[in-house]
Amino acid sequence: MTISRHLAIAVSLMLAAASGLLIASMGTATADNGGPGSIKPIVECVFHDTGTGQYNALWGYTNDATIPITVPVGSGNAFSPAPAGRGQVTTFSPGTHDNVFSTSWNGSGSLTWSLVHSATASTTSKACATNPVPIAGSQILTWVLLGLAFAGTGAVILHRTRRTSKARIAGA
Repeated sequence: MTISRHLAIAVSLMLAAASGLLIASMGTATADNGGPGSIKPIVECVFHDTGTGQYNALWGYTNDATIPITVPVGSGNAFSPAPAGRGQVTTFSPGTHDNVFSTSWNGSGSLTWSLVHSATASTTSKACATNPVPIAGSQILTWVLLGLAFAGTGAVILHRTRRTSKARIAGA
């Protein structure tokens, strides 16, 4: 086989693997308004950043369903006061998930995340021990691992292709 044939096979395999991971990471259900699949937002803690004067809230959620539930940002997945979208998740995996994302606000009043249920952060919420750093969702980790797998697979194929080519040249 030629180097280009090996490379074409490797690229095809990597694209097939990427497609499979992308499909597996997508949620397909819609929100269940009040049934056993209800999603409950959680305020983990609030930190007052004296350097900026802002308050940072750390959020999580519980999804009692056995499948992921997708709720786009809008009336069913919103923060108040506006803006409704503050970087919250839209696909909720089953179970309880802590430290999913953080938001900032000026500390005036409170900040409420409303789904089927709601949770409210205020300056009197449980204090965080340290300033919460936004933690990437699981899909970020999936893409990082996928990239590393592609790089490793490509390196192995390239190494084997070069070794095979050198062996053919030496045998010729």
